[in-house]
Amino acid sequence: VSTYAGSGTGGFVDGTPLTARFLNPFGIAAAANGDLIVADQANYRVRRVVRSGNAAGAVETLAGSGATVNPGADGIGIAAQIPFPSAVFVRGNSAFVRDNAGLIREIDLTTRAVTTVSGSRALGEGFADGPAATARFRNSSFGLTNGTAGGLLAGDDRGLRSIDTAGNVATIAAANSFETDAGSGVLAQLPFSAGSVAVDSSGRVANYDSVTKVVRRVDAMGNVSLVAGLTGGYHGVVDGRGSAAQFGDAGLSIAAAPNDVLYVGDSFVVRRIASDGTVSTVAGSTAQFGGVNGQGGAARFNRLFGLAVGPNGDVFAADAGNGAIRRIDAAGNVTTYAGVLGTSGFVDGPIAQARLRLPYKLAFTPDGTLWFADGLPGSELLRRVSPDGSTLSTNATAGGGLGIAAIATDSAGLVYYMSNANLARSGGLFVYDPATNASTLLLTANVSQITVLGSVAPSLPVVNSIAVLGPKRILVSGSTQLLVVTLP
Repeated sequence: VSTYAGSGTGGFVDGTPLTARFLNPFGIAAAANGDLIVADQANYRVRRVVRSGNAAGAVETLAGSGATVNPGADGIGIAAQIPFPSAVFVRGNSAFVRDNAGLIREIDLTTRAVTTVSGSRALGEGFADGPAATARFRNSSFGLTNGTAGGLLAGDDRGLRSIDTAGNVATIAAANSFETDAGSGVLAQLPFSAGSVAVDSSGRVANYDSVTKVVRRVDAMGNVSLVAGLTGGYHGVVDGRGSAAQFGDAGLSIAAAPNDVLYVGDSFVVRRIASDGTVSTVAGSTAQFGGVNGQGGAARFNRLFGLAVGPNGDVFAADAGNGAIRRIDAAGNVTTYAGVLGTSGFVDGPIAQARLRLPYKLAFTPDGTLWFADGLPGSELLRRVSPDGSTLSTNATAGGGLGIAAIATDSAGLVYYMSNANLARSGGLFVYDPATNASTLLLTANVSQITVLGSVAPSLPVVNSIAVLGPKRILVSGSTQLLVVTLP
């Protein structure tokens, strides 16, 4: 072991190899000609140890003024500012460097020109995918290396990121503090937190996860893939494709439409996820909640606790905070379908006089009847709006337990609902037949809130959402699992 460059005393001095001084040299990479590129972190500079024959030549400053500016400006050589450079990667005539402003910088080894490859100067460090100007990176001390097709790979404390030649960022794999993976994998390897579920037009399960705030799909073989959202990110309503999008709410509502399109309720807005994972905001405003009908962003919602897609493709939203069910047509126009905005009550009858208290989950039967849970928390009852939208009624025979927690319907017109339980009140998974006006208990809810699998006295824990997966197969979203109830 021998000292290649540096005097052993911290500081900043260029010159001969053993008289030069560094201050916390961090990343290091070798160029093709043998020069070493060093991220001299605490000096806010990138240094170069020039190779001379079989030994080090001189130490020089390649780029960076040493000024403590965050974010640092691009420029030529010492006119540029590079706060706390860390990971370094050299490819061809370029050195790529990460700094603690959340930027990835490129230094031309000939001209010493410093440019920003990716990372948001306006937003600063963080964790977000997307175009170069809005993407965000976190811990700069993690690695930087070669990617595919001329791109780069960067490691963060929350994931592995891919940067293409245009600076666009995508997360390959990530985990949040709950260790819930949002990448691709096998179902048994990927825990799920509480959230809403739907079955898309291809028969796959779509899950809007309440902890990681991402939407994932599970195919028939149990393979899990990310549809949209970025776990571990700085959550909010951000449109984009795949992991470039972000969600801000807790995964309370999701609905499937034809052609593998999904809708989610998120922070007072309704959002659409196209089949290619592109997320757009259909209606509502994240800046302001309220109760206003109107076109797209002019409309206002107040807590979307359920979504359903109607027979003609319109989206219906359970706007609990406004005591109403809202309808969003294909053009994004929002109207009130049932209830009166801002007026809470529990009144059946003609739709103009009917009142809703806290509408929750929604589901349509094939005849066009809209079913939903409504009432005070823990005592919700099953209500419906007639197919022509003219009348609202309550099914007094449906309920029990701690109110209705979830609703699903099948192609035969049956309504499945789940009520949770405690020591004082029993609940379970029920099926309601509108033709006979009768409810039948299918499976009991576990008072201890645990799952008992199998066919001998099985039971369910707390349930957040249910969907019909296929004939006699009910999909259940529990606290940490997706479960399938197979009916006799």
